[in-house]
Amino acid sequence: MTSQVTEGKTKIITPASDNGTLVSITTKNSLTGNDGLLQENLPLALDKTEQTCNVFRLLEEQGIPTAFVKQTSETTFLATRCEMLPLECVARRIPYGSYLKRHPTIQPPTASTIAGIGGSGATGKWKEPMVEYFHKHSVVFTDADATPVLMPEDAAREKYMKDGKWTREVYTDPLIIHNRYNNKWRLHPAKMNLSGHSGAYLMEMLPLETEKTMRIIEGLATRAFKVLEAAWNKFEITLVDLKVEVGRRVTDDELVVADVIDNDSWRIWPAGDPTKQLDKQAFREGEKSTSVLEKYAIVTGHTKQFSSSSSDPT
Repeated sequence: MTSQVTEGKTKIITPASDNGTLVSITTKNSLTGNDGLLQENLPLALDKTEQTCNVFRLLEEQGIPTAFVKQTSETTFLATRCEMLPLECVARRIPYGSYLKRHPTIQPPTASTIAGIGGSGATGKWKEPMVEYFHKHSVVFTDADATPVLMPEDAAREKYMKDGKWTREVYTDPLIIHNRYNNKWRLHPAKMNLSGHSGAYLMEMLPLETEKTMRIIEGLATRAFKVLEAAWNKFEITLVDLKVEVGRRVTDDELVVADVIDNDSWRIWPAGDPTKQLDKQAFREGEKSTSVLEKYAIVTGHTKQFSSSSSDPT
């Protein structure tokens, strides 16, 4: 069995089989936000692990392929090892967050506007979830006149961040837009206006995946969103958006939903009211730790009812 262990800000991935097909994923008591500038150790590993396992059980029950195998302890679950795609897929029913920064002419939604269904997102909701893609590497301008390069965010942070500030021009999680005229991906700032001069792309690159593969990924993200949206609707909670990561399962090369899906992965608003948010945005906006812990516990309680096989740690 290989002994390579991968440790990130919020989880530890350990090989769990001699043939390299299984990994054990352990959740850490850590929350991060605002591109990693916020980080706090909070006793949330149990909540986040149970949320992820309950979500994956539900997705599997609904026929959506995942890497999940089983929960093995209160803070650990077993998964099939995947070759992860360096992409974040965000499925949106309602325009919010960075989307509004890229499209500033769209007004932020309220509980009343969310009650209506629009065709473009401008009047509350999209009729179908809208999926966007973000590259997990950062675009870094190493010097003023240098060609930008892609770099893992942790490496960029270690090399170009000092006292919480970037010493170079760095754009984390850039938005991917496929330019079909030359079949290249254009990477745009994720939190800047896309229109006009300020919307100029940062760099172009050859696509990492074919259009056929991207359609499969979009289908996985859309299906996962709809299943979870229906689950949250039972509690009169609106699923606003959902971040999904996809990988190729090493056992059969199938594209599957992988990594984790927990309260860090979505926006959820009781009665469609953004002031009642239950998700990690509360942490990003500086709510007290006790309030954040209470909200995660509420979410865990709801996810226990997602699946008929939820809350079975063995």
